Amino acid sequence: MPTHWVSIDAIQRATGPKEVYQVEGATHVDSYEVDEHVSDAVARLTRFYRENLG
Repeated sequence: MPTHWVSIDAIQRATGPKEVYQVEGATHVDSYEVDEHVSDAVARLTRFYRENLG
């Protein structure tokens, strides 16, 4: 199942704070297994959560 269109559909339906972030150069699996991509995504998520969830 392609994940990009599922993410776009979900973000379009979401209310409140939202952000789409694509890890450049990473496949779906890379975003879970390649340290560089994992660190990048976790940093971005941490910032988003702090800004929007307090």
